[in-house]
Amino acid sequence: MSDLSPASVPGPAEVREAVVRMARREAAVHTLPARHGVTVPVTVMPCEPCGADESLVRASPMALPSDVARLVPWRGGGGAGEAQLTMLGCEMLVRRALLPALALRDVRGDALTFRTRGVAWAARLDGGRDPGSIIVEANREEACLDEALTLGGAVPDAVPPRVLPLPCGTRSHPEAGHGQAAAGMTGTRFLSPHGLGPRGPLWELLYRSCLLEAVAAVV
Repeated sequence: MSDLSPASVPGPAEVREAVVRMARREAAVHTLPARHGVTVPVTVMPCEPCGADESLVRASPMALPSDVARLVPWRGGGGAGEAQLTMLGCEMLVRRALLPALALRDVRGDALTFRTRGVAWAARLDGGRDPGSIIVEANREEACLDEALTLGGAVPDAVPPRVLPLPCGTRSHPEAGHGQAAAGMTGTRFLSPHGLGPRGPLWELLYRSCLLEAVAAVV
């Protein structure tokens, strides 16, 4: 386990704190109850920076766990009472990352709609946007899930019906490296499958360090 501490990472303290909080949310996902015999309808949003779309996900057996997720057409939707999730074409999801969509409900017991952090990141892209500010915004958006994740309970009534962020990192697809994509960037990324600028590697290390520490404390 890395001994990287927040204080050792240069940059604004607000960004470091956001990275830590996002890592702790993902650790809390490990304690959510699994639901068996249930699948999540998943739509794939084309990634504008690299062009990856649903065809890449469909061609990759490892991109999505078929026993707990099923692809539906982009702009499509699930049936009544089903959770729904949108991912980018250059992302890969593991079973654990789908736990919030499977386990969390609103106070009425209704299923919720989610988007990956990568989709939320893509929605915030504009000319020259500072990656640190995107991390801070992403953390604020996820804060509504803190109580539900900690207690394994319902998401507050004031939050739905808007689309909620999936509080987990995703793997970057190894074949999605053209255009503006970060070539050679494989493995799990806590926010963007395309990296987060010059400080991105340190933020990724900090996230990983805090995630492992928090998982060890709750599992």
